[in-house]
Amino acid sequence: MRIPKKPLVTVAAVSSLVLGAWAPSAAAHHRTATPVGVWAAELDFGGQTVHVRQQYRADGVLCHEVEAPGVPHGMSEGTWKKKGQGAFGYKLTELFIDELGQVHGRAEMRGSAILMGSQFNSLHSSTVYDASGTLVSSGTETITFSRVTRPVPPCDVAPVGS
Repeated sequence: MRIPKKPLVTVAAVSSLVLGAWAPSAAAHHRTATPVGVWAAELDFGGQTVHVRQQYRADGVLCHEVEAPGVPHGMSEGTWKKKGQGAFGYKLTELFIDELGQVHGRAEMRGSAILMGSQFNSLHSSTVYDASGTLVSSGTETITFSRVTRPVPPCDVAPVGS
């Protein structure tokens, strides 16, 4: 008597078929592995909370917005570049401008970041200069940004430096 061969279906095989149907394609994953969108972080500068929002556009433009109580609103434009799957770098120069439009200094900033879902960690370096170009401070720290839906207003400043 001959026993017909039947396909062996395991729970793992069924699970992989079901999960495969629900999992995003590699192309979809690749599309989402860039920082394009709006991100926010809160930083503590000597007891003062500073709110930072960054909007990364697909064309490589970075719009950087800073708000803190009692400090004029800051807006800067920079650039960003993809450096591999989920990794990117950015750079910008933020001018410190008062209500009358006077420049009181600048911060040159660079970051190297890794995306992790709805957050990214950036190894962020900044060098701060006063209005005459004298070095005031510099440092590097890790900053965690979270994805947000609130759009950043269009950068209404020309890029400063490179």
